[in-house]
Amino acid sequence: MGFSDFILALLVLVLVVFGSWIVDFNPFTNQIQIYNQKCTKMILDNTFCKGEWEEQATITFLIDEAKNSVVRITEGQLEEIVYENCSIRDRKNWTCNTEIDEKIISVTDGNLNITETESKNVRQITRLEWLQNKLLKYAIK
Repeated sequence: MGFSDFILALLVLVLVVFGSWIVDFNPFTNQIQIYNQKCTKMILDNTFCKGEWEEQATITFLIDEAKNSVVRITEGQLEEIVYENCSIRDRKNWTCNTEIDEKIISVTDGNLNITETESKNVRQITRLEWLQNKLLKYAIK
């Protein structure tokens, strides 16, 4: 194996790892990150965003199947929220009932659902869209 073959193999490995990170394919982790955007100005009874979609804090959920609990960590906040007595199938499919405000929080196929936030001015984006937005923000500056 020559040096050019080694570099090519290394490049392929880096692309596979980066591609797996982008599509959030990692069977060895117990967490999922949710990326949300909120519209600055909705029109037509909250069905069309006239303004801009601005990023919200990234939410990380740490899933503990052994304890049937989920820990919610919101970017920029020090306090963690722990949901107990959850029904967990895997890191991308689970449901928890909160005791404080009796909300149902669930993730289905990696998409976050919270019963009280049926607002149409918030949308969930993929990790690839989130990364594109970050790169565009730095490219424009």
